[in-house]
Amino acid sequence: MVEKVYTPKDEQELVINYMPSEMGKDCEIYTCIPTLMDYLEKMANEFPEQYKIIRDDKYGLTVRTQFKLVKPRKPKILSEERRAELSERLRNLR
Repeated sequence: MVEKVYTPKDEQELVINYMPSEMGKDCEIYTCIPTLMDYLEKMANEFPEQYKIIRDDKYGLTVRTQFKLVKPRKPKILSEERRAELSERLRNLR
């Protein structure tokens, strides 16, 4: 791993490049967000077949993976009942 240069919060970015005509079913993910870089490095070490580090320099990280592995998720909406139930469960654990 390369020593990273700190990127101010308002300049941090995440870019997903998906061009089926050039990359087939793959996409490239570039980020300079420290938590995402750590996550992607962990995934590349754990699953080298699915996540390949293309570029790792002092500014950011670029990883190639299958586009189907990139999933925006819908927000989790809890009913008041469920929220109260989970809150009570957490209180009991403490």
